[in-house]
Formats: sequence, structure tokens, C-alpha cells
Amino acid sequence: PAITLLDLDHNITYINRTVPDLTIEDVIGTPIYDFLPDESKTKMKKNLEFVAETAEEIQIETEYRTIKGESRTFQSFIGPVNSSNKVIGLTVVSRDISI
Repeated sequence: PAITLLDLDHNITYINRTVPDLTIEDVIGTPIYDFLPDESKTKMKKNLEFVAETAEEIQIETEYRTIKGESRTFQSFIGPVNSSNKVIGLTVVSRDISI
């Protein structure tokens, strides 16, 4: 799975792997939305804000189109990163379930 940690502004603070042609260093500090198709940005923002506000974990499925036009479905688990009973970040664990 792809593991991503975000700050509360939804910038990537850690990622365990990236897509071809991008290094981890290219991605750190960048908003997660820069790597999402336009049709997924609003849904992801709504879900990230929900987790940040409620500290509840959620699971979502998102459809993506690759550069080659292939449809892929990803299952993502979004959870809070807590410190002293306060949400200080978010974690997103995603996997391709298209198969």
C-alpha cells in the first residue's frame, strides 16, 4: 500500500513511495491535491477535513483515470495523527483494488 502522512493543511510530510519520474523529495511539502485528478479533489478534501475535525477513521473508494486512460479504483483509509489528544496531522493508506 501507499502510505502518506499529511499536515493539517494537507501537505505531504511523508510518503513511502511515488509514481515513476517523481522522487520522494519531489513530493514532500506538496499538497496532496497536486497528485489527484480534478474529479477526486473535492471528495478527498471533504474527507480529510472530516477526519481532522472528528478524529474518526474512515474508509473511502476513489476512481482514478491513469494517463493512459485506464480506470483504477483505490481504497483509502484516512485516520488522524494525534498528540496530547489533539489531531496534529492525517494519515492516508491507499491500495489499488481494481483487480
